[in-house]
Amino acid sequence: MTKIFLETFLLNKSRKLYERLDIIIIYAEVRRKKEEGRSKKEEVRRKNSLMDN
Repeated sequence: MTKIFLETFLLNKSRKLYERLDIIIIYAEVRRKKEEGRSKKEEVRRKNSLMDN
């Protein structure tokens, strides 16, 4: 009985850990996409300002 309890406990722990990792990975991807979007916007602004001058 103790073995089954321990395996279940460890399984739940690892599942929670993986869920947390997924959240961190998703957060990092969203952040990276935002940064890419910002750099593209800055590039467009720079090109526009060069054309204006």
